[in-house]
Amino acid sequence: MENLSKIKFLLKKDKRDPKLYIPIIKLFKKQPQTISEISQLLNFSYSVTKQRLHKLERMKVIKRLKRGIYINPILSEKFSSISQISSKPVKINGSFRITISGNTAFFTLYNSLIAKKCRGKYCHIIKRGGNEFEIRKSNKYYGNKIHCLKNGAASIPVSRKIMPKLAENKITTKCFPIKLILYPEEWGLSINEIFSTEAKEEGELAHELNKLGIVEKVGKKDNVKSDIYFIKNNFKIPIEVTIATPGITGTTQNRSSIKSCEILARMYYSIKWNITRGVPTILVINEKWKDVSWVAEEINYLKRFHAHILFTDFQEGWAKKMSKEIETLTDYYLDKSTTRLGLE
Repeated sequence: MENLSKIKFLLKKDKRDPKLYIPIIKLFKKQPQTISEISQLLNFSYSVTKQRLHKLERMKVIKRLKRGIYINPILSEKFSSISQISSKPVKINGSFRITISGNTAFFTLYNSLIAKKCRGKYCHIIKRGGNEFEIRKSNKYYGNKIHCLKNGAASIPVSRKIMPKLAENKITTKCFPIKLILYPEEWGLSINEIFSTEAKEEGELAHELNKLGIVEKVGKKDNVKSDIYFIKNNFKIPIEVTIATPGITGTTQNRSSIKSCEILARMYYSIKWNITRGVPTILVINEKWKDVSWVAEEINYLKRFHAHILFTDFQEGWAKKMSKEIETLTDYYLDKSTTRLGLE
């Protein structure tokens, strides 16, 4: 901050009374201040305080961190800097919405664990390419507050200036899908926790796959029945994990049982993904399904669509073994000259 004598000179030159501005300047020696705090401390009205702060900001005597909060420019880096991290990012599904009035915009992050653990904390949002946004841990002076909704999702109020391209010129309550990028360690979270919102097995596999590539949380609006996207060298494979076991093993387990229908539904989505996207899929199921006669028939049929079924016992160490199998399968497809596989 410039010395007071110089500031007084500039204020007088602009026909401003220094006595009305210097007390405000002195409040910024150690930490940021809000308009309301200054108004109460100096017994100024809110509107008058706001006008004087705007004047000091134009003079570059103080700096605005975010709406309603100002700081000494020398201290700004201390309160607005973001820590450097080396961990891998994770992509979470979210949406962007503008209220009916058009005055407020929100990001919604669809992960109940993150919403619960990050509730009341602050984040700084960085716009990336397309409809992707990075969410970095911040503080109340620099970031946007994270709120927890009744449905378990996290809500973050944002500026309309940051709206994704998909939502430009469309003032509506409709939700536009976006991807939100987080660094779990920064928030005191783990890959295992983030992916275990429905079943712990999903988190266990995601944890191991994250060591071999990039993992992404699949959203309900992605039009695929999967728990994890495994990404290696920009090649994305959806992985569905189900721990359901057949009620009866052997030839007596028919296709019309509830658990059989659950497995068949996942097979259907695997075929659909290949037909619409032209890439393989992986379905991880309990090894007890090997004893069901019709499963072997379906496996042979699914191979035509590059839909792979992998069996496991879900016992200790299963996720590490399964991640290696998935990596081997991914490497096989990466070696192919084309990613549009089609039918063989």
